[in-house]
Amino acid sequence: MSTGPTATSAAWVRGVLRMFESQGVDSARLLQAAEIDPALLEDPHGRLELEAVNRLWRLAVAASGQETLGLDRALASRYLDLEIAANWIGSDATLGSVLQSQASYAALTNDASAFTLEPEHPNVWLALTHGNDRAYPRQRIEYAMLATVLVMQRITRCLLRPLAAEFVFPEPADAHRHRMAFPCPLRFDRPANRLLLAGEDLELPVVSGSASVFVVEERVLESLLADLGTARTSFRVAQELVGRLRKGEFQSQSLAAALGLSDTQLARQLRAERTSLEDLLDRVRRELAHEYLAASDAPLAEMPGWLGLRDAAEFAAAVRRWFGTTPADYRRHHGPDRPRA
Repeated sequence: MSTGPTATSAAWVRGVLRMFESQGVDSARLLQAAEIDPALLEDPHGRLELEAVNRLWRLAVAASGQETLGLDRALASRYLDLEIAANWIGSDATLGSVLQSQASYAALTNDASAFTLEPEHPNVWLALTHGNDRAYPRQRIEYAMLATVLVMQRITRCLLRPLAAEFVFPEPADAHRHRMAFPCPLRFDRPANRLLLAGEDLELPVVSGSASVFVVEERVLESLLADLGTARTSFRVAQELVGRLRKGEFQSQSLAAALGLSDTQLARQLRAERTSLEDLLDRVRRELAHEYLAASDAPLAEMPGWLGLRDAAEFAAAVRRWFGTTPADYRRHHGPDRPRA
């Protein structure tokens, strides 16, 4: 058990502040009122004492007027720090092995959201270590639990859902937001804040590739959401493509089935949004190629397969069509190691 003050990573708090700002909260005033030095958030290894972060949440809830601040899956997903999700990816093969390693590691990086794993055969409870009394702002705890689910979904690329969610806090008068955030049986006034994970979900493989590639793919999704967010079917197709290209599973029939549509229905809905599967496939490949070449150290030899292309020649032809140059030259001029003027 920790003998020092429980702390939260600065990276985590930066993401939370961006979420608050999206809800109209002035982050500078918030930090001042919570007595948090903004310089602490710039330290990549910085840690903030938990009581200061609790004050931050209480003040943000008051300023926003939202009693369920943070319990929005789309909002939480958008502002969840991608590097935190990427840190969960290592050489571990399955979600269960990743959770085992992170249960030991969390206290070193962000012990305010540290957790333990408690078997209940064939399933497992993921229980937060801290926050099991009502003195904590429930919004911070509930956001941490939702963020954990979102990270698990991101690294497995599966719509993973807990079998149950339990909270130490009393049941709210209106639990609609809780049901939307955690589409599973909810139990309140319990001894711990915890999520019941299905044993079969623990066997899910984590996304292949390095952490940097994972971040690249998530960055592309953020860009596509900004561009296609109002074109709902187009974004859902693009989202599926980002997850499927590396597996070679981007045929029309499988994409339509994943969206609960027939081939004909999918084509019709995309036409209504002034696009097609072929156009979206090319757009997603182009966005991914740009990020792989310009923002990662991913090996060129791996990229054709990651884009669902046959070989290096097809990849080179596509890059020339998209960017007017070769993959190596594009990386040389746009990559992280490009010469500075």
